[in-house]
Amino acid sequence: SQPVNCQLSAWSDWSTCPVTCGGSTRSRTREVAVKATVGGVDCVESDKVEMEACGTGDCGVQGRWAQWTDWTSCSVTCGGGFKKRERSCVSQNASRPMLPCPAGGSEMAVACHHFPCSPRREFGD
Repeated sequence: SQPVNCQLSAWSDWSTCPVTCGGSTRSRTREVAVKATVGGVDCVESDKVEMEACGTGDCGVQGRWAQWTDWTSCSVTCGGGFKKRERSCVSQNASRPMLPCPAGGSEMAVACHHFPCSPRREFGD
């Protein structure tokens, strides 16, 4: 009888990467398809698993809130209105992806001119 060397199966699919950014590893495996017999060469355990880097993309930098704009004029001169101001979320590092700004909102509004309007007087009263 002739020696038969160990033979490995085809590689499995790659495992799912556990991260989408920041870096990790994934693996794939293969099994012994034919065992060595009659003095044939055995399979090497390290040939049954392969690892590679994955999810190596940059996770990015959290955006930061820019300064508030000046308040707008009140929406009415009397009777209760509102004025508002805004701010935008800006990148802290233009060469890296920007993540959303922390909670806090991009717009703020407050009540203004909440006093009653004076009644108009007609001439000749």
